Amino acid sequence: MDPEVKKKLQVKTAVALRRAAQVCGCAMCTMTEAVFHYSLVPGVFAYGLWYSGEFTLSPVTLFVLS
Repeated sequence: MDPEVKKKLQVKTAVALRRAAQVCGCAMCTMTEAVFHYSLVPGVFAYGLWYSGEFTLSPVTLFVLS
């Protein structure tokens, strides 16, 4: 392979990999936010209810006024 062609191919590959890493980085941020909001936040809420002895799977008993 000609050295010029090889060099151009290396540069194009490096640019493509950097662009892919930027796109993947944004996707990871979005995915991390989704995991946080849809699993960690409810998990902390459930742990708080369990710790105080008020954890139940029935939403009716959760909001009963005493």
